[in-house]
Amino acid sequence: MFLKKHPFISVNILTIVFLIIAKPWSLELAALSFVVSLVVLVIAMRKKKEEENAMKMETKRRLLLNFIGQMRKSRSLPIIKTNLFLNEGEQAILQELSNFSETRSVTQNTGGGLGFRVSKRVYLRSYQGRSESHKEWRQIDNGQLVLTNKKLVFTGMKESRNILLKDIVSVIVFNNSIEVVSEKRSKALVFSVESPFIWHKAISIIRTEKDPFNLEPFKIEKEQTENEESPAQAPSTKKAEGLSSRRLFK
Repeated sequence: MFLKKHPFISVNILTIVFLIIAKPWSLELAALSFVVSLVVLVIAMRKKKEEENAMKMETKRRLLLNFIGQMRKSRSLPIIKTNLFLNEGEQAILQELSNFSETRSVTQNTGGGLGFRVSKRVYLRSYQGRSESHKEWRQIDNGQLVLTNKKLVFTGMKESRNILLKDIVSVIVFNNSIEVVSEKRSKALVFSVESPFIWHKAISIIRTEKDPFNLEPFKIEKEQTENEESPAQAPSTKKAEGLSSRRLFK
């Protein structure tokens, strides 16, 4: 029972026992048990991480269902207070602290050269190489992200972004963030959020409904049924800060 609950500790105890015996065959077994303990540790850590990710995704799924349940009762997206100056007919819906990331061009130089001294103060050097440029995700700033029924606004310490919802082409949902693509911008924008599914759902409703504050009951019922019957699936990987892509909105 102890071996099943604490495999890493159990294998290390055996390793110590073999070392105490100090026989030729015991040293080989000690080395083998040490290798086995490392393998067991890696497997245990991987399993624990998978379980933690599954629990986080389940929590986010429940938050989404609660969000849809509240919409069913009020037949409206939530309206919150914000410190932004809103236009006439504009209401704030979601707001939270966020980190803003964007792609940046990075140049790497590769090559080499030879050099030799001509005199005491003269040194000649030849160099051959090339420079390659590629894009990497970089965190640009941290601040506040606000969603209204008209736009998505990020206000940071150094940078700010204002994206009209009518210009949004797609929203890709990751484990802890959303990637927003606007037809007015050449670069995708990534914003970290606590509940990316809720942000995705709110943007989707605003884009598809005539009045997001007067929703038709049967559409809300359909949304909740689909989410209850379709639990979150395992995420696929994407090479952007190790994030995992979850869902696409177009």
